[in-house]
Amino acid sequence: MQTWSKERGSIHVITILCVDDSKKQRLLYEQELNFAGNEVITAASGKEALDKVQWLHPDIIIMDINRPDMESLGAIGRIIGKSKRNPIIIHTAHGSHRDTFLSWAVNAYIVKSPDLTELKSKIEALITEESAFALNEVINTNIF
Repeated sequence: MQTWSKERGSIHVITILCVDDSKKQRLLYEQELNFAGNEVITAASGKEALDKVQWLHPDIIIMDINRPDMESLGAIGRIIGKSKRNPIIIHTAHGSHRDTFLSWAVNAYIVKSPDLTELKSKIEALITEESAFALNEVINTNIF
């Protein structure tokens, strides 16, 4: 999938950061989300995710919130604080976190299942929305 980026000033390949402490889940993300030419990068911890957000500037972040090394909702808060432009999807096996304050600040909350169809659909919808918004800003800037 490709999208328009105001920051990059062109059409580019989507970069997806997948954060999960399970190596098997990270491999599943890599295999399944490389569809349509996406670049998938992974992180095993909240700290690693924060570093990758800073240096690699992913277009979308998928994050499990059951993190052993760093309170994951805190990591999400720090990511949002650094860059509000990154859509974030919480992808977790724990539906009970849906009502926490920081989970309201993310773009989507999806309960994990072996079938990633719902996750893929949400990624595509969020990227399409972000791309349209960025392109609209460029058009408005050039017109006015």
